Amino acid sequence: MSTTRKGLGRGAFVSTSLCALLRGDSQQKDEKAWEVLRKVQETYAGAIAYDLDCVEKKRSDLDVNDPHSFFWSIRMACLEPHHFFYQQPLPETPRDKPERIICGDGVSVFQFSAVHNKEYIEEVYSDSHVAARKTLGGDAYLRFHLDYLECFRKVVDRKQDSPRFLGMKTRKIFERTVECEVVDTFPLDRFGVKATETLWVEPGTNRVLLSNRRGWIVERGVGTRAGTRMPLMIDRFYRWRVLGQEISRDVFRFVPPEGARFVEKFTRLPPRFISLPSM
Repeated sequence: MSTTRKGLGRGAFVSTSLCALLRGDSQQKDEKAWEVLRKVQETYAGAIAYDLDCVEKKRSDLDVNDPHSFFWSIRMACLEPHHFFYQQPLPETPRDKPERIICGDGVSVFQFSAVHNKEYIEEVYSDSHVAARKTLGGDAYLRFHLDYLECFRKVVDRKQDSPRFLGMKTRKIFERTVECEVVDTFPLDRFGVKATETLWVEPGTNRVLLSNRRGWIVERGVGTRAGTRMPLMIDRFYRWRVLGQEISRDVFRFVPPEGARFVEKFTRLPPRFISLPSM
């Protein structure tokens, strides 16, 4: 065998070995990604009580602690199936949108709206989830519950492609600097959204602290903009107070904001509710 052939043989062997090593490394990362996502699913699937703040930003290069970078912010709490609390925006964030509070204590649903001259009403329902559909912001509540909690509860079940483990990364999220396990999950393709999602998961608690969505959203409806593709860049930051089996009932006790007054029904017709983005 000539020297040239020997050299080619060694080169092919090295190339094959390198490919095998890369495949092995990729397989290990995929296995780690599945492990992280399984823990996330188990954590959220087993939880019936939660209390969290969520801030959504349009851009990834803005600081979550900068009050001027917020797109919107909410507080959401729930004790399934009949207790819930919804507030938008968070008290510490700029009041660029009128304040709304929806509170279900298991018997009654209270709604407060700053749009309605700081009025609040009370309605009695046997099922607070049904009640939520009838409230001023009920559609937003239900979509939030589906999008945020159900996605995490089924993060493994909705598999399409293999996830990728991107390693351990450190980032400041709200008031904490946290080292997270970062995983590229499966493509999203629903409600006119086509995107990839990256989850930042806190080791030990298995809670998602940050999600990055990158892709496209297709304009729905009719008219000249229908079918138009627009870039999608959304970061959602989560601050979990509770995620588990127990939560204080005080969370679901409605306290009228200062200056609020009770009415039988709102004296003004509600404006079109600006619902939370549905991803």
